[in-house]
Amino acid sequence: MADRRQGLSKEQCAAVLRALAQLHAASFALREGSPEEFAALAQSVREMFWTHSRRHAFEPFMRNANKETLRLIGDYYGSSETEFSRAFQQIADLGFEFLADIVTKVPENKKVLLHGDCWTNNLLFKTNDDGVVSAKLLDFQLARISAPMIDLIFFLFTSTKPKNVGNYLEEFLQVYYEEFERRLKAAGFTAAKLYPESELLADWIACVPYGLVVAGILAPALYCPDECLPNLESVKENSREAFVNEYGKVMQANTPESKEHLGRLVKLCVERKWLRILN
Repeated sequence: MADRRQGLSKEQCAAVLRALAQLHAASFALREGSPEEFAALAQSVREMFWTHSRRHAFEPFMRNANKETLRLIGDYYGSSETEFSRAFQQIADLGFEFLADIVTKVPENKKVLLHGDCWTNNLLFKTNDDGVVSAKLLDFQLARISAPMIDLIFFLFTSTKPKNVGNYLEEFLQVYYEEFERRLKAAGFTAAKLYPESELLADWIACVPYGLVVAGILAPALYCPDECLPNLESVKENSREAFVNEYGKVMQANTPESKEHLGRLVKLCVERKWLRILN
C-alpha cells in the first residue's frame, strides 16, 4: 500500500485511472448489453450520503467540514479575504442540495457503477523493475451509481499532490479514456457512442465543486498520524450516523500538509477557471 502522506506519483495515478476505466467500461457494457441485469445491480447499490434520506446526518457534518476547510485555506494564505477563500465560500453557500445534484442527478446514459471511495488507502499497486504495472481497487462498501467523473475527481483531488493534477490533467484524462475505449471495444461496444471523449473536460468542470468539498473532508485523513485514522469498521453495516460520528474525530487532526493541499488545490481550480459555476 502506498504512503498516503506522500501523495501518489504520476505513474501510480495513471495505473489507478486505468483501473477505474476498466470498472466503468464493464459497467457501461453491462448496461448496454444486459439492461435488466444492470437495473438490478443499480437497485442494490445505495447512495450513502448524497440523498434526501441521508441529509439529516450528513449535512451538518459537511457544514463543519466546509468551515474547517475555509479556516485552513485562510491560514495557508494568511487571510480569509483572498479570492481562494471567497471561491470556496461560494461553494459552501451553494449547500447540500447543489452538491447532491452533482452526484445523483446524472443523465441516464452516464449512470454506471462507481467505486465511490477511491483514495490511496483503498489501492494496491503491482510493480516491477520498470515501475508501476497496475493498480487494484479495494473496499467497495461506498460504491454508488453516478457519472464516471465523480470517481475520477474524487481520486485526483485526494490522492495526489495538486501540482500533479495541474501538470498532467489532460494526460490523465487521455490515459483513462484510452483504457476505457479499449475495454469497451473488446466487449463489442464503441466508446465514442456511449461516452464521447469530448465530454470529459466539461464533466470535470461540472464536478469540481463536489471534488473540493470531498477534498476538504478527506484532507485530514490524508496526512494525519495513523493513530488518528477513524475506525471505519463501525460503518460496515452501512450506518451513516456511525460514519459521521467516527470520521468527525479525524477532523481535529489537521496538519500543515493538509492545509497546503487544500490551499494549493483551490488555487489551482480558481486559476484554471474550473469553477465556472461561480462566475
